[in-house]
Amino acid sequence: MKVSINKMISTSLKMITLAATMISVAQADIPPRPPRPVPIPRPLPPLPPLPPLPPSIYGIDLATVGINFQVLARTSRFRGQVRITGSVRSVGQRDYVSSPGQQLVLLYVDGRLVGRKEFTNLARGAYTQVSFIRNWDASSPAEGEFPPTYKIVLSYDPDIASDGNPRNDDQNGRNNSLTRSGQAINELF
Repeated sequence: MKVSINKMISTSLKMITLAATMISVAQADIPPRPPRPVPIPRPLPPLPPLPPLPPSIYGIDLATVGINFQVLARTSRFRGQVRITGSVRSVGQRDYVSSPGQQLVLLYVDGRLVGRKEFTNLARGAYTQVSFIRNWDASSPAEGEFPPTYKIVLSYDPDIASDGNPRNDDQNGRNNSLTRSGQAINELF
């Protein structure tokens, strides 16, 4: 009788183990339920409008606003004379009022200075420009394949902030330079 009880216990344990294994295999085969999609109302409601931004939050702010390219004359399909013009504008809320020799606009080609213009005052919204005229050959490697980079820089006298004139203190130095590739000149030819 001892043998038959041991056999029954052994058989019962084997059956329980087999049942547990079958349950775990069956559960592994059931894919998880995907989340229910949230219904989106149609049509979508419009986004609320953004408040308008002022031209500048700063009282005095001169900014480099553009480097423009213009073909002045063509000598062939890929050659001609071009003008490169850098612009600085008074974008602040107040006029820029200064003294001669305290500020200037510089124009560089691949780090070489090619133009400079001194200025004194700029009313709010007014601008000043510096230009450089050069020959261009869009078929040459120097201009066509590897065009130069142009950079305009707004430069101030080192002690302009301590000269006692608050009307020439540019309050936003992050917009005082701008770079543009000469590739845009090739696109004009």
